[in-house]
Amino acid sequence: MLLKDFVKTFDFNKPDWDNLPNDWPKPNTTGLTSEEVGKLAGIKTFWLLAKPEKPEQKSRTWTDPEGYKFLVQWSNTVLLRYLIRKLTDILPHLSYYKTFSGKPVSPLSRPLPSSSHPLTSSTVPIPSSNNPLSSHSVPIPSSINPLSSHSVPIPSSNNPLTSFTGPARPSEHRRKAQLDDAARSVVRNIEEGYKRATTKEYIDFIGYSQGSLEEVKGDIIELAQDKFLKTRAGSSLSDLHIDLGQLNKALKGNKPANSKNEPSKFEYHPLEILYPPLNNISGTELTVEQFIELINKTDYLLRKLVESLELKLNNDHKFYQVERARIKGKIKGR
Repeated sequence: MLLKDFVKTFDFNKPDWDNLPNDWPKPNTTGLTSEEVGKLAGIKTFWLLAKPEKPEQKSRTWTDPEGYKFLVQWSNTVLLRYLIRKLTDILPHLSYYKTFSGKPVSPLSRPLPSSSHPLTSSTVPIPSSNNPLSSHSVPIPSSINPLSSHSVPIPSSNNPLTSFTGPARPSEHRRKAQLDDAARSVVRNIEEGYKRATTKEYIDFIGYSQGSLEEVKGDIIELAQDKFLKTRAGSSLSDLHIDLGQLNKALKGNKPANSKNEPSKFEYHPLEILYPPLNNISGTELTVEQFIELINKTDYLLRKLVESLELKLNNDHKFYQVERARIKGKIKGR
């Protein structure tokens, strides 16, 4: 609709906001008489007062459903989770209280039980000549299975790990599971928060990610204290040939613009393919210094992201508050 026709036909008693001029709310007033310009100013004021507040669920918009992949914060956390899994995969399945000498042994030097180790096998070989059932193995009852009992003594003469005595117990299984879960939570909360409808919710989920990141940091320090993780002064991510900027470029790939906001066809590529330096990383080579470097850099970037989101949130609120106060003030002054 032409602006002149809109102004001429507008009825303040029955306002029609469905047929606004194309360049509304900043139309070109060229060609309008002074009387029509005055009426247009009244229409714009009426429109601003009648216009509903911006719905909260529309305070965030995104054009790429996987836009979080452009965030260095996200790619850093993906790397952190990958390195955590490398570390937890080498944690011992069982630990023993003390050696014969009474001194604890570093878990990094403990041999992993083999497939025939009595602690990891659910059957025990029985000589066929003594077996009335002509079977070579029978299951171990759960009550005496070392895997399900925490108090079964290991006879030193029959223990393949002859340097250890004392009861066997599941050792790092719980810490491994909790560390894996916390590292996963750091990544998932960034992704979920990005897809939330409001900026406030996005900030909340970044906060959850920061909390999980701090949990990971505490566990990493404890693993170093308990001699499960090496420490080497001066070691850094560069020793692993990792460049965080290049990692981010590799993980986000060449994402084409999609005007329909539809995800492109899914194609799975392992991290080692997307970023080849990961192929050369072993859990036994990782150090506490490398983990803390990555965690601190990620924490800093997450804090900067929260600051920018809070600034956006405050600006949005201020815009609506200031505009409504200005309009109401003008009306009262008439």
